[in-house]
Amino acid sequence: MNYFESDEEPEPYLSSRLLNRQIKHVISKIQQELTMEVLDGLEKSLRSRSKDSWAPSFCTILVLSLCIELIETAADIFVVCDIEKEGSKSEYRRNHSSEACSQLDNYPFRQCTQLFHDIFKSHRDNSGGKEGGLNPLMLNVETDGNTGWDQATKDMIHSIRSIIWDSSGLMSEFGDFRLTSDR
Repeated sequence: MNYFESDEEPEPYLSSRLLNRQIKHVISKIQQELTMEVLDGLEKSLRSRSKDSWAPSFCTILVLSLCIELIETAADIFVVCDIEKEGSKSEYRRNHSSEACSQLDNYPFRQCTQLFHDIFKSHRDNSGGKEGGLNPLMLNVETDGNTGWDQATKDMIHSIRSIIWDSSGLMSEFGDFRLTSDR
């Protein structure tokens, strides 16, 4: 008997659940493709090692760090909720989420930031000559007319500096925080 010849109606809850799963699958595929495009773009940007690639690389790493933070929060919430729901029968412990967060911090995030700092030598002091590092957050980009930055990059750097300076009082509460190029 052919399905189309059947007098039975498909059950509505199965159709909506199937559609929900299909939509989630398509969105997941799109998310994977976009993530790969972003990471490929970051790789090309970092490989160019040019001053022009600093801003897009910096912004991409900022967005990736925000995504990693969201994943860490979700992992912790998942474990906490499972522990509350299952009690002592839960297969997860609080240290499971801590270990997952630690792995995210130690591998993708630390590798991205280390690569970024190695390429742009942002830990070096630029006052020592032409071999200095590129750290526009510490350099005086606004007053130097020969920076080579376009106006959008200058505006972004100025905005980030303002955010850092505005929150430096809050950040100092958590330990030794100095906004200097020797760190």
